[in-house]
Amino acid sequence: MLDIGARDGHFSQILTEYFDEVTALDLERPDFSFQLVTTVAGDATRLQFSDDSFDCVFCAEVLEHIPNVVQACREIERVAGHEVIIGVSYKQDTRLGRTTCRSCGGKNPPWGHVNPFDERRLARLFPGLSIKASSFVGSVRSETNPVSTMLMDMAGNPWGTYEQDEPCIYFKRSVTGKRLAG
Repeated sequence: MLDIGARDGHFSQILTEYFDEVTALDLERPDFSFQLVTTVAGDATRLQFSDDSFDCVFCAEVLEHIPNVVQACREIERVAGHEVIIGVSYKQDTRLGRTTCRSCGGKNPPWGHVNPFDERRLARLFPGLSIKASSFVGSVRSETNPVSTMLMDMAGNPWGTYEQDEPCIYFKRSVTGKRLAG
């Protein structure tokens, strides 16, 4: 099992109940230690594993953040020998809640989500796979229109997601202008 975007290892640890070996991958090597879990640093758009290396690839709440999502999906499909489990924000309006970076002025989508998804887009991103099952967790129907978006941008997006931990997608620092730890 490959867990892409392992963060604190929550899912990696759960996955050990179902798989003999779990590889937990994140941009920086995850800082946790669990039995049956190997931690590695890596980029989802350039996985360092050979074709069909894993019985299953798990990737939840990651693809929304990757600018080159097409390449990441190709890599996931390439290293998956049997199944892929994907979790993404569904039909998210990335204009709603976007934030103007106070350092560079760039318009940041909420929580750094640069990709919206629906069933058709996911099917196109994984052309060699077929959908066996899908499920939905929670429901949010928040959306906006181009005029509201323009007015919010002109006002500097004062009600954006300034409490988000994700850095500015352009400046790589906090959208509030504060330097991020790390």
